[in-house]
Amino acid sequence: MERVKDADKEDRESEDLAKLLTETALINSGYSLPSNDDFAQRFYKMFNGAMGLARDAPIEDIEFSDDDEEEEP
Repeated sequence: MERVKDADKEDRESEDLAKLLTETALINSGYSLPSNDDFAQRFYKMFNGAMGLARDAPIEDIEFSDDDEEEEP
């Protein structure tokens, strides 16, 4: 990961991807992460990019109620 950081200071996407892959491997191996929030933020940035959205697009909270019952026709 240090080589990615030193290669190009402006290339944050490569750094985020390297961290995301490392953290995913840690989770997959049964380890805990120091910061779940940092992992989630990196994941959402990469996911936004994959979906064609701006990587720094704000994440919107969606409110829902789980006690709604389906109406029968």
